[in-house]
Amino acid sequence: MAKPFFRSSIPRNSKFNIKVSSTGAKDAFTAAAVLTLPDLTKITRNNQQLRAGVQQTLSAEGVYSGEVDLTFAQQSTARIQMEVVKTDGSRFVYDASVTRSSGLDRANILLVVD
Repeated sequence: MAKPFFRSSIPRNSKFNIKVSSTGAKDAFTAAAVLTLPDLTKITRNNQQLRAGVQQTLSAEGVYSGEVDLTFAQQSTARIQMEVVKTDGSRFVYDASVTRSSGLDRANILLVVD
C-alpha cells in the first residue's frame, strides 16, 4: 500500500497537483482518483487525466480528503507524484512508487487548508 499524503496549515488558493506514471507497459495498471472538497463536492479524475497530470486550486478553508487508486492487471511499477504548491511558492512533495502484479493499491489524501 502506498503511504498516505497528509499536510496541514496550507494557505487558501494553494495548488494541489497529481500525476501518475509507470515504468514498463503503460496498460499494466489503471489509475483513478477522487478528491472531496470541504463542501462535500466530489471531483473525480480518470486514468488519462492522471497520467497527463491534474491540478486543483484549494480555494476554500477546510478539509480536503480523497484517494488515488491503482488497479494492476500485470506486473508493473506505478509512480504517484503529488504536491501542494503554497501561495509563497514553497512545496509539500509526495513521491511514491508501488510495484505489484495484480490487485488494488490506494494512496490516501488529507489536506487541511486554513
